[in-house]
Amino acid sequence: DWVPHDAKVRELGTGRTRVETLAQLGRKPRLVPAHTLQDGINAARQILPLCWFDRERTGHGVEALRQYRADYDEKERVFKNQPKHDWTSHAADAFRYLAMAYREMRPKVEPPKPKHVWVGQPDGSIRSTLTVREMIERQAKRRAAE
Repeated sequence: DWVPHDAKVRELGTGRTRVETLAQLGRKPRLVPAHTLQDGINAARQILPLCWFDRERTGHGVEALRQYRADYDEKERVFKNQPKHDWTSHAADAFRYLAMAYREMRPKVEPPKPKHVWVGQPDGSIRSTLTVREMIERQAKRRAAE
């Protein structure tokens, strides 16, 4: 269960945090990392192409995402840096938290370590998968270890 970063705040009535309450109910709450509004909006933009929405069951939420927009300052005639707070805000915030949680859920894949392979060529020469610099660095490490 992904919860907002402020779920660690103690409730006045119970004295427990929402995270503690969820844990007592057998859930496994994880905190969505604290982030700026703009970082969350950018994360939502990145995840949108990966999403599929059921038209009938998520119509209200999809419409809220469509209409989520920056607030407009009539006096200055510019868009503000903050989104307009209206009926779309809660759905957009929920989607923003989903996008931030998705970033945390993705497995951290380390690039494979290159293998040193010698490859014989048809002309009789031998080619290495290492660069000359990598070969020199390996040789220096071997000499230092001796």
